[in-house]
Amino acid sequence: MKIFVLIFASLLLSSCGGGGGSGQPTSYSMAVPTVGAERISNVTFLDNSNNTIAIQGGLRIIVTAVNADGSFVYHQDDPTNNSSIVNGTNYAVRPVDINANSFGQTKSITDTANNTTCTFSPNGGGPTYPVQLGSEWSATWVETCGASPAISYSQTGKVIGIESITVAAGTFTALHLALTTSHTDLLGTTRSIRADKYKRTSDLMTVKIETTYSYSGTLPVNGYPITRVEELQSYH
Repeated sequence: MKIFVLIFASLLLSSCGGGGGSGQPTSYSMAVPTVGAERISNVTFLDNSNNTIAIQGGLRIIVTAVNADGSFVYHQDDPTNNSSIVNGTNYAVRPVDINANSFGQTKSITDTANNTTCTFSPNGGGPTYPVQLGSEWSATWVETCGASPAISYSQTGKVIGIESITVAAGTFTALHLALTTSHTDLLGTTRSIRADKYKRTSDLMTVKIETTYSYSGTLPVNGYPITRVEELQSYH
């Protein structure tokens, strides 16, 4: 049975964002994380058989350490211990610890249940802050998990606007980032993942992510997600 592990680098960060001077384009930067900051999100999948899998309050992220250089560590788990097995795939949030650099880009992920670590070189993508409306980026990286062969990723992204976003946690003015990430796994399945991320303009806390998955090459044997929506439920 395949486990579809939810690992999202969508962080809860505290307080101020960026701003431009008079006549200058406004820029946006991540706020410095605060140890103990927490956010909980609802996650909903639609799979290739048109099944809806809802995980209410099932994605929790807690900042556990902040370093002097701005890098930090956060823990991800599911406080509801939800497990939804659909067409042989378990849509579950496994507990992991994620190390990120000062831009929130993933450096490593440790599965705390299996004590296995995947490293990302140079990092797991995403923009380098500050950004402005219209900012674009591209990135490539390699993921290595234990003794398994490395997997190469590529990503392009752009900051495309500011929008008002309403989720369970409230209504937010959000920066809209559009990203497309592609990779081919060890079984020969190529995934192209389009993500629209909405981040509160004041501190770039993620409030919503809409994701669409496209597949080519060797298709998965079990069920697989076609879309995923993550929405902020609560934070402190």
